[in-house]
Amino acid sequence: MKTLTLAIVCALLAAGPLSAQTGNTDITPETQTILKKNILRNLEHRITDIRANTLQLIIDLSVSHPEVDLDFALLPTMHILKQDDHEGLRILAAVALYHIGGERGQFAVQRRSLYDDSPRVARNCSRLSLYWGEQFLSRGIGNPADQALQLARLDQKK
Repeated sequence: MKTLTLAIVCALLAAGPLSAQTGNTDITPETQTILKKNILRNLEHRITDIRANTLQLIIDLSVSHPEVDLDFALLPTMHILKQDDHEGLRILAAVALYHIGGERGQFAVQRRSLYDDSPRVARNCSRLSLYWGEQFLSRGIGNPADQALQLARLDQKK
């Protein structure tokens, strides 16, 4: 009996998902409006796991579909980074801000690295802002004075 059960389990695992989509993976404008509405609603949800899953969805969307504009999630994500009680969620919000991009998100992560009460959140935000600065410089974005200042900071920390 155990052998039969084990064989069935192995066969199911080897078969893989039966309903896997292999077709069109483009996100239509209708889907984008639904995503926007759900993401905004879920970022303000009272349950921590829903907010965490939504932040992970933002990260996954920015990686798999860079054409989707996620700027609408910037302010709610900054709010989570600044005022949430859970350290892990604040760190996840900092990573989501990195993936959303933008100067306001970068500034928020840099401020958290300096002024957060939790050493764990401050350390992770500091590492993320350093990495963000290196990526920022390698792309040649920003004015030369800011780039020189960031290079000087990077040299001091090494």
